[in-house]
Amino acid sequence: MVAAFHMLQRGVTFELGGDYLDRIDKHRTAMRLVHRLSALGYDVMRQPKAAK
Repeated sequence: MVAAFHMLQRGVTFELGGDYLDRIDKHRTAMRLVHRLSALGYDVMRQPKAAK
């Protein structure tokens, strides 16, 4: 409530970004997407991206 008050008082906005919820729990997001692809008939194998 305090943050909302100050944002309204100063006329500023705060954007978390379109991928905010995906970044919160990457494992859950990955599993959800695997299940969606599986439902569409795709076989999916998850592997973490190699570090650079």
